[in-house]
Amino acid sequence: MRSITNSDSVVESLPKLEIMDGNGSWADITDRLYSVSLNDSLNADSASVTLQLRNQPDKWVTGSTNANLDPLDVNSNYFINNEPLLGYYHDVKLSVSKDDGSTYDIIFQGYAGPGTVEVSTSVKRDDTITFTPCDLSFPYKEYHFYDSLKYSNASATSIMSQIFADRGFNQTVTVIDEPDFHVEDITTGQTNVWAAQKSLIAPTGFIYRIK
Repeated sequence: MRSITNSDSVVESLPKLEIMDGNGSWADITDRLYSVSLNDSLNADSASVTLQLRNQPDKWVTGSTNANLDPLDVNSNYFINNEPLLGYYHDVKLSVSKDDGSTYDIIFQGYAGPGTVEVSTSVKRDDTITFTPCDLSFPYKEYHFYDSLKYSNASATSIMSQIFADRGFNQTVTVIDEPDFHVEDITTGQTNVWAAQKSLIAPTGFIYRIK
């Protein structure tokens, strides 16, 4: 579980939204946040979030500064090195503070681009962008492999970490409560990394997910 400073306090929560830009720097666009919808459950692979961002043309697009968040606007100041801010698998961090901005704790991490970006325009000129980034499990779900590898005589959690290594990911599985599930033989193939790992832990009733 993620820890949040003063999580039990009934106080105002201050959000912070940061996205990596085309220069590899974090762009803080918290002032563009209009609404945040954060969802999570034990059955989900990760928390999910849908963000509505302000993009009124009179304030953000026209004039001397073009801060348009529309990924198709190549003249936007956020279109850097041929990369729109809301695209190209840019890292996304959503944080929250419950101590008046002194400490921000991350409540969602993911990627921009593989998720959805919808631009809405209005005759009232209160345009918005609805942005749904994908979670951190996305690269592992997209990595499909067809060659088979056989694993024998090891714990399920150690094999799960080995699958990461065998497929070129510099990642390990963090075990919070070891299920002590021993695997005699298993052959993986014609699947993706995430599904192969989940198939190992599924018989135990334990949960494998993004923290």
